[in-house]
Amino acid sequence: MKATCERDKLLHAFQMAASVAPARSPKPILQNVKLEVTKDGAILMGTDLEVGVRIEVPGFAVEAPGSVVLPRDRFGKILTESSDEKLDLESDGRKAMVRGQRSEFQLPLENPDEFPNVMAFEEKKYHEMPARFFREVVRRTSYATDNESSRYALGAC
Repeated sequence: MKATCERDKLLHAFQMAASVAPARSPKPILQNVKLEVTKDGAILMGTDLEVGVRIEVPGFAVEAPGSVVLPRDRFGKILTESSDEKLDLESDGRKAMVRGQRSEFQLPLENPDEFPNVMAFEEKKYHEMPARFFREVVRRTSYATDNESSRYALGAC
């Protein structure tokens, strides 16, 4: 895989995908975010096996398609701390290289085939609602959840 991307757009999408990836998990692969790069563009995926996020990332110039599993914490810090406008991403299967104008990082990789697939939403019918309304609906129903996690059916987690 080899591609050039706009750091700000990748950062915004990565933060949303990484918010779903758990900090601790019995499956270590879930603590990462998968990046799939095709000739059409790039897709970031994050999941904890209950909730999954699939985000199309704009601003990618693809030289060679492929997929990588990026470490959530390390790659997230690289994106937030970097001041470069564009980043070059390159992977040979064993490691990923992230290059900017004034920086270069090498990240170890895991097998992208082990990462569970997050399906795309292809339904024709769906409902849209303002985020403020959705937040209020969730707040009003949160009283019905159990504060302890001993009874999973009543808990919110």
